[in-house]
Amino acid sequence: MSLGCGKNRLEYRDAPRRPGRFSYLWTFLILLGGTGLLQASDPNEIHNESIDELSLQDLMQIRVVTASKRSEAMNESPGITSVITREEIEAFAARNLGEVLQRAPGTQLLTANVFPDNVVSFRGQSTTPYNNHVLFLLNGRPLRDPVTGGLNGVILTTFPLDVVERIEIVRGPGSVLYGSLAYSAVVNIVTRDPDEDDKWFELRLGGGSFSTMDGAITAASNSKDLSLLVGAQGLVSDGPTYSFFDTAGDWGSDEFNRKTLGAMLNLEYSGFTFTALFSEFEFYSLNGGTMTWAPGTKWEKTPHSRYFTNLGYAKDLSPTINLEGNLTYNRHEWTASQGVQTGNEWLAELTARWAPNPQLNIVGGGTYTVEDYAGQLLINNTLSSYSLYLQAGYWVNDNVQLIGGAQWNDLETVASRVSPRLGLVVTSASGFGLKLLHAEAFRKAYPHETSFDHPVFRGNLKVEPEIISTTELQLSHSRSNHRIALTFFRSRMSEIIGRQWIPEDNPFGGYLIHGNFGHHDFWGAELEAEFALGPDWLITGSASYQTNEDDDEIKNAALHPNTTAKIGVLYRGDFVRVGIFNSYFSSPTSVLEANPDVPRLNPEPQSLTLLSAKVTLDLVSISKLTRPRALTLSFEGQNLLDEDIRYPEYTSRQINTLTPLRGGRSFHLTFALGF
Repeated sequence: MSLGCGKNRLEYRDAPRRPGRFSYLWTFLILLGGTGLLQASDPNEIHNESIDELSLQDLMQIRVVTASKRSEAMNESPGITSVITREEIEAFAARNLGEVLQRAPGTQLLTANVFPDNVVSFRGQSTTPYNNHVLFLLNGRPLRDPVTGGLNGVILTTFPLDVVERIEIVRGPGSVLYGSLAYSAVVNIVTRDPDEDDKWFELRLGGGSFSTMDGAITAASNSKDLSLLVGAQGLVSDGPTYSFFDTAGDWGSDEFNRKTLGAMLNLEYSGFTFTALFSEFEFYSLNGGTMTWAPGTKWEKTPHSRYFTNLGYAKDLSPTINLEGNLTYNRHEWTASQGVQTGNEWLAELTARWAPNPQLNIVGGGTYTVEDYAGQLLINNTLSSYSLYLQAGYWVNDNVQLIGGAQWNDLETVASRVSPRLGLVVTSASGFGLKLLHAEAFRKAYPHETSFDHPVFRGNLKVEPEIISTTELQLSHSRSNHRIALTFFRSRMSEIIGRQWIPEDNPFGGYLIHGNFGHHDFWGAELEAEFALGPDWLITGSASYQTNEDDDEIKNAALHPNTTAKIGVLYRGDFVRVGIFNSYFSSPTSVLEANPDVPRLNPEPQSLTLLSAKVTLDLVSISKLTRPRALTLSFEGQNLLDEDIRYPEYTSRQINTLTPLRGGRSFHLTFALGF
């Protein structure tokens, strides 16, 4: 696996501290390549200890890689970092990546406008229907949408959860190492890494409320320098029935059905890494743009497809120098009523890591990116960009680390700029820690903002990147059985990309054009804690508060809840595992605060409590079988309090609320088999 995934020998502090033919072909090649290589493994080998067999105390000591592109202890990393382990993913009720991420501090999974489950909001810093303030990584490589920068519902609903080892979340700016979109947070999905001479196969089938059926397969092998991981996940659901007024004032009701498919392959051999991902999300939605009812046949609505590949090679040039190269490709296909809009991104990156002595770690590199996009709603174009970055961590002594770094970006259509990072990290043998961090990040304009070609919506190639500047202070205490962290943050978003109405003598009386407008300030606090009470009990939780003000001096103008509180309790016995998780969100600010004239047609948003529970029975332990390796039966329930989850229409602000965020109370039964 590449060094971006956690294998870094340059670490001195370790010891002491609707599918088309192409879519079907892509998925078939991922699964065929994986299962074919699995046959080369020795059939007599058995599955070695994995993360689900470790003690809960051990799980709390997992190292992270995202904040510095190298392996380091969480309390030493120059970022406000949280980790969701595979143990937690499996123990608590969730059927997709978005639902898992909603358990993280200060997050909420949102349906924005006509895009269901498309936005994971961090610190309330989401103002559009696009999730373009969060950068997703797969084993350290960017999963970007080249059309809008933020149509992430296809990733959040389809990514095969069974291949995930852990999810690293760095809240705050990350553009110094990762460029555009690493704005409010970076989410790094780290996949499972089979041990040497290890192989296994897993099958999962389930069904439940809303006529939902889902399934997944996962397989892995590691022998003779060849490591393989392959997995796929799919779902079909009639979905909940929602009834509400649309933006035209018309009452309607319909089933919000969906189909999802995701498949991933990760192959490693002698320093080379090849990763492929295909995801497709078909869903019912309202009419785009107008956000009005659009009854039709199932699966007719706006499918999204994502394709991702990465070819990487890493080599130690000396005991202190490592060099890594990657060629990453991202493609997004968005089918709208006007046709298919497509975007392609080719990213070549060279990264060098240098640890000349135990006190100094340096990472630097450069990227060259080419993007092209086309579609009936876009002016076809091809653009290129460059970047250079450098970050250094210097240990003044055993307890104090200084961080400095910057990235220079040259985007083809706008002036180049620099994103800096500065930090102080203090640790102690007693477990107390302090982080003082300041960084800037950017989110460049994407084709739907620069090249939109519509009589009413027009692009602007001269749109400057959005900028965010964030200062953070974290106090923490960590030991083998607990971690507590309190973080204060203050952010200013500036050069915000928005739309302005330009009067013109045309049938519409004018048009909307994108540009840069004003600033928006955010500040708040986040408390997170995790306690392992012996080998069988884990308590995890967080509480967050944020408030904000825009340049018109409107308080809480982002409209998201000011307060969240989350707690999960996990019990793992000899033959049963029980996970209970509860998330509280305070009442969001009403759209009427920002737009007093907005129609108040649907129920106003209220505070909500999302309670879920999952019970998993280990049938192998109960029956004392020696084969298969794993046999489990899980029963889970979500939204157990049957909350009616209305949310302010925070993106267009044309109506007070629109599509509910979630359906009512639901239940799901899952059978899993492993060899």
